Amino acid sequence: MGTHHQKHGSRRIHNCRQAHKDKQLHITVCLSIAIGLAFWFALPYGLNNFGPITTVALLNMLLVYPTLEEVAFRGGIHDVLLKQKLLNNQYYGVSVANVVTSCLFASFHLMQHPPLFAALTFIPSVILGHFK
Repeated sequence: MGTHHQKHGSRRIHNCRQAHKDKQLHITVCLSIAIGLAFWFALPYGLNNFGPITTVALLNMLLVYPTLEEVAFRGGIHDVLLKQKLLNNQYYGVSVANVVTSCLFASFHLMQHPPLFAALTFIPSVILGHFK
């Protein structure tokens, strides 16, 4: 079965099966891991209280979860939203699709984290979405 690509400016929009070939997605995954580390060390204990920390839990929080989140949100949701003409509009260099994806991303964090932590994920999400 052939791959489906749609040109968007100088970027390519890939379907989810093409995420492993997306170099911009690789960059956002690496940046999200770095941001996760920054959050881990910079936030007060009450905001990053994840319970007992084992090696597996630490690897999940700092490597596995950010990778899966970026593939799902940037490689999936963001790319699908960019295909919508209305959501493709940009304001100050940020697409509406990026803002919608970032809102969904921050909302996703409300399930497991305090509201302030979830809100703090919005700005890095917009920045990472800009590079996608």
